[in-house]
Amino acid sequence: MSRWYFLDDQSASGSLNMAYDEYIFSMLEKWRRPVLRLYSFDPPAITLGYHQQFEKVLNAEAVHEDGIEVARRITGGRALLHKNEVTYCVASLSADFDSGTDMTGSFLRISAALKRALGSIGLAAEVSPRRSVKNSVGRGERLVSPCLASVTRYELTIGGKKVAGSAQRRRDGAFLQHGSILLGRGSEDIVRYLRGDWSDLKSTVTSIDDELGREIPRDAFKERLLEGFIDEFGVEFEALELSADDRRAIEEMAAVKKAEFVNLVRK
Repeated sequence: MSRWYFLDDQSASGSLNMAYDEYIFSMLEKWRRPVLRLYSFDPPAITLGYHQQFEKVLNAEAVHEDGIEVARRITGGRALLHKNEVTYCVASLSADFDSGTDMTGSFLRISAALKRALGSIGLAAEVSPRRSVKNSVGRGERLVSPCLASVTRYELTIGGKKVAGSAQRRRDGAFLQHGSILLGRGSEDIVRYLRGDWSDLKSTVTSIDDELGREIPRDAFKERLLEGFIDEFGVEFEALELSADDRRAIEEMAAVKKAEFVNLVRK
């Protein structure tokens, strides 16, 4: 049985959460084990994909008016409002990860673990075999469209509607994949902060609470996620203990991330 590190985090700001993920990615060579981190965002925050430009994607006035923090992800993909969700991060050296030698293999295995978790609460999720973009969004427009506007290959849907979105980064024989599982409604509110008209976004997504017809506690679903990874990978988890130096480095990274977009938000 393989051994992974597990970091069970509570809610944090967008910049701090993205700093944690980026720091974990940078430490894989030293730690030499895959890492699973589960967390959430409080207050809600928007993350942008690595290559996205704030000015082309977001309405700075609306972002400033609501006091929404914007942070950049280390991964690609498009803008996402993190609200009422459970977020996961899996990071590993490719050699230490079963089926992790290419993007397809790792995406499929992680999606299978997420699917197990959803199945354990009675939800029949499907792993999308191909990209499906709402209203045939053109190639150029995809760069500014929200994450929830399309279902990318290997992401999860229920009844054809997106319930989880993921993005991955690969570098120097290692990869990081993180993503959002929509626990309740809220992420579709990103339409208020986007440039362009995405008013039909609500029709493309669903949530766990919507599908169950009731609320499920965040911590309860995190337990199901952990079980899904154990069942899919046959893994044994060990708590990841971060040192004071680790946390200091993460906080410094978070400060840089927080400052990146400050001057772009309307004063």
